[in-house]
Amino acid sequence: MPEEPDRLEREIQEILDKIEQLPAPRRRRASGLQRSLRRIGDGVSAWQRTVVQELSRISLSQLVLLSFLLILGAFFIRGLGPVGTWLMIAGVVLLVASLALMIFGGGSGRARTQQWRGRTISYSRDGLAQRIRRWFSNRSRR
Repeated sequence: MPEEPDRLEREIQEILDKIEQLPAPRRRRASGLQRSLRRIGDGVSAWQRTVVQELSRISLSQLVLLSFLLILGAFFIRGLGPVGTWLMIAGVVLLVASLALMIFGGGSGRARTQQWRGRTISYSRDGLAQRIRRWFSNRSRR
């Protein structure tokens, strides 16, 4: 039992040493500033996630339709000055971008499932490399 008080004294001394090593007031203010910046960053991050979630609900076909409407609207308000020109440019850029995404974006290779007469039908969207591999493996089995 004589070791018990020595052990307690050592622990108390370690705790007191740690208390003496507290950060300086300037360092505490800096950590407070970091906390407030982190809160602001978290708020901005949450807002960005919300915006992206809302934008992800818009399909590519809706973007193509919107671009056609912008181009059509630009034709009707051509006489109002640069507004019609800017609308036309925005419509063309949006049309080209959405069509490029439709053609080259082509999906992420996920399988699409549908129901027909109570049975699940799946269509896999394989990439070109997977189709070529499958073709070679089918030819080698013959």
